[in-house]
Amino acid sequence: MSNPYRGEIEIQLNGEPAILVFDWRAVSLLQKEFGEEWFKVTEKMGSDLELASRVVAIGLKKHMPAVTPERVMDASPPIVPVIRAVMEAITACMGTQIEANPPQPPPAETWTRCSA
Repeated sequence: MSNPYRGEIEIQLNGEPAILVFDWRAVSLLQKEFGEEWFKVTEKMGSDLELASRVVAIGLKKHMPAVTPERVMDASPPIVPVIRAVMEAITACMGTQIEANPPQPPPAETWTRCSA
C-alpha cells in the first residue's frame, strides 16, 4: 500500500502494482548517482529513458531490491504517469516543491531602507 506522505507512490510495472519510494535513503542514492544537480533528473526523464529507468530503479529498491534499470526498461511502464509519480514522491520526501532555479533575492544595490 502506498503512502504519499512518506514519498511512497504506486505505479504499474508489467501490469502489477509496484511501490515507488523516495525517502531519505533513495534521495541519498539519487545524490550519489547524479551528483550535485540530482534534483534536475525529473526534468530530463522524458527525453532520456535510460536515465528514467535508473531513477525508477532507485525508487523501487526499497520494496523490490532486485529491480534493475534494465528490468524497468524491459517493463516499459507508461512514461508520463511514472515521471509524475517520481516527482510526487520526491516532493513528498522533501516537504516542498523542488525548483531547479529557486528564486533569488534582488541584488543588494536595489534594496531600499524601510522607514520606521
